[in-house]
Amino acid sequence: MREHDQPKGTGASGGTNTIEHIPVVMVREHMRDLPAFELPSGFTYRYFTEGDESHWAEIETRAGEFPNPADARAHFSKEFGAHTDEMRSRCVFIVDETTSKPVGTATAWHGEWDGVEQGRLHWVGLVPELHGRGLGKAIVSLAMHRMASLHTRAYLTTQTTSFVAIKIYLDFGFTPVLKTAEDRRGWDLVKSLLYA
Repeated sequence: MREHDQPKGTGASGGTNTIEHIPVVMVREHMRDLPAFELPSGFTYRYFTEGDESHWAEIETRAGEFPNPADARAHFSKEFGAHTDEMRSRCVFIVDETTSKPVGTATAWHGEWDGVEQGRLHWVGLVPELHGRGLGKAIVSLAMHRMASLHTRAYLTTQTTSFVAIKIYLDFGFTPVLKTAEDRRGWDLVKSLLYA
């Protein structure tokens, strides 16, 4: 699952490089009535702590976002290095209780969209071998409920290759932004993939 602006690799959402990569934006005009999904048995969650940069980098690399953990760590440092205090209350990890290793992450971040400062669902990632176990919905649920305590509306950026993740975002009340012909082309492709 990718909620950022980099078109690298195969997303953790089950996307594939054979599908055309078209950036798409989704918005949620309010933060009321959020669905809640519990973590499956055997998993717990915790917020970012010192040293989690390496866990974040490993998860996002395994999710296909970066070619290697070093590049992922460099990106983390560039985007979040000056904001680690904020990350302690905004970046959540799913932890496998058997191994005590983080296996998923999402950030209840913030940004400006359409001239409005608001919440941003950002850098959702899950290790590939755990897809299909309800962890994606759980990590989005955790991040969205955290974001609702900080913001009154939210947005995310993703791409057509992450169509499986897009289905989750639709279930959470996000709606597509359709301002341009390219937006409509992207959403036509998503609809053809989701509802074929």
